[in-house]
Amino acid sequence: MPSPASPCLSRRHDVCVAGHRWLARTGDVGDTALLAVNRWFNTARRLLGFPYWSLSAYVKGKVKRAVEYVGDFENAVLTRPSGGACRA
Repeated sequence: MPSPASPCLSRRHDVCVAGHRWLARTGDVGDTALLAVNRWFNTARRLLGFPYWSLSAYVKGKVKRAVEYVGDFENAVLTRPSGGACRA
């Protein structure tokens, strides 16, 4: 295993962090926008006589389920025995 000072490990880490940096930033911008939309959404609901309902919690729940689905798929692919031909 390479030492922590290894250039190979450092490059792999940089690629991983750089890849997640844009994803984290996208999530942050999306979350901020969603909270603002949620505020306007519930103001309109209140004016129409409807009770509070969290649009942001609903969307975050959907995103969480999608991420879990992708993770489960990746795990299934990784644990699938190799060497076998695909069956139609």
